[in-house]
Amino acid sequence: MCVVEFNKRVYRGKDMDEGLPGKLRREMSGILNWCLRGFDDWYENGLCTPQKVIAATRLQQQEADPYHEFIEDYCVIDPDAEVESGLFYDVYCAWCDHNNKKFRKDRNNFTSDIRARDGITKGSSGKARTNKGIGLNAVGKAILGRPITETIMPTKPKLATKVEELPKQ
Repeated sequence: MCVVEFNKRVYRGKDMDEGLPGKLRREMSGILNWCLRGFDDWYENGLCTPQKVIAATRLQQQEADPYHEFIEDYCVIDPDAEVESGLFYDVYCAWCDHNNKKFRKDRNNFTSDIRARDGITKGSSGKARTNKGIGLNAVGKAILGRPITETIMPTKPKLATKVEELPKQ
């Protein structure tokens, strides 16, 4: 899917060129030649997506992605990274609370959605389930209120509820 923005609106009367159909009929052979040149270019070089379309599409995808901000703020995408699934969900919940997000996915949907992303797979470390290909950055590690490692957590950590409760670095 690509987003193509149409920023110009044409209103009847004010912006409308009543003589346009006649002008187009008079230029029909030139328009056809222009179309044929475009077809030849497409046939030889393929269809290149304009940078404006790529940027608009990327922006729309980011705005529609419920995890984009969380991943940007608290995570690192790396094939060698790995984080315990329960811990990762706890950090996501802390991020939701910190950012006043009213809608939060449940643990199973969150984990499924994260693992549906390119490069993120299911893993395991001892008895704990993990996500491979994603980890926590320094901010993500600090949000729980104490230093952590991205391995098995025997007890559920206490979540920091205020920025002031985050450890000083």
